[in-house]
Amino acid sequence: MDSEKMQEVHSKSENFRLYTACFLIVTIVMLASEVSAQYRHTVHLGSTVDDVKSGDTIQVYFATSDAQSLGYFADRSGHGTSQVLADMPLDRWSNWYAKKKRRLQSGKATTSYRWIVRSLSATSDTLTGYLFTHLAADILRSSTIGGYYRWAASVDTVLSFVAGDSLPFAQALASTMDLLYEVSVSSKDNPKKKTQMLFGNRSLADRDYTDSSLATLSLSLSYGNGKILTDTVYTKGVYRSFSEFLGNAPSANGSVWIAADSAKGNGYVKLYRLGSDSSVSEVGDAWGICLGGHEIYKLEAGRLVPIEKSGNGFVLSRYLDYRTRKNQALAWRMAVGSSWPNDNNPYERKRAETLRGFLGKKAPVATRLDLLSGELTF
Repeated sequence: MDSEKMQEVHSKSENFRLYTACFLIVTIVMLASEVSAQYRHTVHLGSTVDDVKSGDTIQVYFATSDAQSLGYFADRSGHGTSQVLADMPLDRWSNWYAKKKRRLQSGKATTSYRWIVRSLSATSDTLTGYLFTHLAADILRSSTIGGYYRWAASVDTVLSFVAGDSLPFAQALASTMDLLYEVSVSSKDNPKKKTQMLFGNRSLADRDYTDSSLATLSLSLSYGNGKILTDTVYTKGVYRSFSEFLGNAPSANGSVWIAADSAKGNGYVKLYRLGSDSSVSEVGDAWGICLGGHEIYKLEAGRLVPIEKSGNGFVLSRYLDYRTRKNQALAWRMAVGSSWPNDNNPYERKRAETLRGFLGKKAPVATRLDLLSGELTF
């Protein structure tokens, strides 16, 4: 991205200096893939980033499962996928960016802010015509007690950008952080605007925090909760709820299997279990299923979505390198292949899941599991 294009997006010279430090260089590493080439994009956020200093009016804490991964997206051709990695920890860059912007726009400020970022990620639509960023963060403002901070507002939103000839990751990240900054400086103590508590928990929001306690809280939240994140052996069975999945405790356990639902179409399945009296029954209300080993699926509108543990969270298996992918969806291939023997690849482009609430083709692809809600996100 040259300086003329940057100038088109940001006319103010002060902002221009920030964005040039976020200059995007994409490094492509060719990897073998199941159906097409697979790429890794490295976003260089700028070598001029200085070290974070304590005592500034803005401090950013990250409660994410990965310090440098921005997510995954679909390649523009074929069935391949790509991962996006920042060339430095996102918390370091975010702290630098927020403080530079604060100094340029406000000069000396009296109100201090603390940001706890639950999600700062990126993806594309299925055709890679649009780039999306997801920001979920809580904003705390300095309280009446010196050295303490109290929750003031929350942001949970998806921003879209036209991809053009290239994917403007650095520019999109900077615009996303701009939004968080603007919400921070405009937030007031208006109870009517407090629609989302800190991490969805009122008891956590209605208290004062020090920097030390915020750092500890963010670190603990980045690892999530649930036995499914620490267990190495997964219990076979049907998860009737997300809480059962988190606890690695399917209530419909024992002998379970899937069969193609040919009445609905390719990719749709039914779930069955064998009861203690040897009777066979269909499990109609389920969150997901484990078919043994690492073969875990989330049930999404009648379709099984292969997922697996990656880092401190769960990622849709489609977006992981096939050579190290643990969930090869063998049972799914056999079940769907019984009705469609020539159309049973669970990892091709047409089976990409998109987020709910978006119309038409301009919808972000789902790449991971939200460990707070149990829904697909990116």
